[in-house]
Amino acid sequence: MIEGEPYPIKAFFIQGGNPLVNVSNAKNWHKAMKHHLDLLVGMDFWMTPSLALCDYVLPAASFLERPHLMVFWGVTDTTMAYKQPMEALYERKDDYYIWKELAKRCELPGEWPDTLEGLFDLYLGKSGFTHKELAERDEFWLSPAPHFHNYEKYGFGTPSGKVEFLPSILEAAGVDPMPDYEDRTQSPTKTPELAKEYPYYLLSGLRIRPWWHSQHRQLKSLRWMHDYPVVEIHPETARKHNIANGEMVYIETPLGRVRQKARITSEIRPDTVSAEAYWYFPEMPEEEPYLFGVWDTNINAIISDEYEDCNFSGDNPYKACLCKIYKADTALDYDSPVAPKIEE
Repeated sequence: MIEGEPYPIKAFFIQGGNPLVNVSNAKNWHKAMKHHLDLLVGMDFWMTPSLALCDYVLPAASFLERPHLMVFWGVTDTTMAYKQPMEALYERKDDYYIWKELAKRCELPGEWPDTLEGLFDLYLGKSGFTHKELAERDEFWLSPAPHFHNYEKYGFGTPSGKVEFLPSILEAAGVDPMPDYEDRTQSPTKTPELAKEYPYYLLSGLRIRPWWHSQHRQLKSLRWMHDYPVVEIHPETARKHNIANGEMVYIETPLGRVRQKARITSEIRPDTVSAEAYWYFPEMPEEEPYLFGVWDTNINAIISDEYEDCNFSGDNPYKACLCKIYKADTALDYDSPVAPKIEE
């Protein structure tokens, strides 16, 4: 979006995502979505920091307001059909409705059934069932009989058809197929000068119940269980920086700093801190620069997305950054949220 290569992107549709919270270098995403698009549209169940930037926000139908055909992401060969439990309230629509209507208006080729059930009928194809017929059966699933020893007839799902201890597909791509240890792109040995200022390894992505990624922070029935993100610190590291359990601390990388609550634990190494991910605060101001407090505590705002810091598979360095940690000069106050500085 920012560089316009290999071609400019003029519009972006956020559906089932929250880039300002869920991906690394969120400030880069902010810059891209705010300054390099002609149109930004979002569709979700509730307002998020990403949707707060949108030109249009569309209400999504919940799982109770749409039919289902569960295919389990291809992990199994079982397919399950469910009828729609209730009519969608207000103006909420299912995801397919949006793309079907857009495709028809753009006169795109292909089959575009009028309903989501119609799309499921296409998917079921030669099964002999429509979605309605499958959903109304006592056994509302399709699961073909298991076929053992298929490898004897078809081989294995590799280029050679054999079990490959060294994946030939990696070798063909110019990647070392042997899983040898490789040091992080930021480390005392690879970046010694950086490590002098940022002496700790940063693990980001710590999950704590009851949260599912960035979802459900707006539910008071859950927030009382865990109301603020935590960063885990070894007792030795905490003593070194005069940090007490439960105190607010800054976690800082070359990309900036965020605040989280210290949790002192001996279950982590002294040279490592582990920060919780996906945080924002629906009760804080929606307008810029606050965006529900996303810049205050979101660890992904200070994780690099530079190509050199990613591995061959394109993974961002969520477990491979250096940081420093120190006591915060302010406590959490929902009524006085931090106003961050965002480069325009």
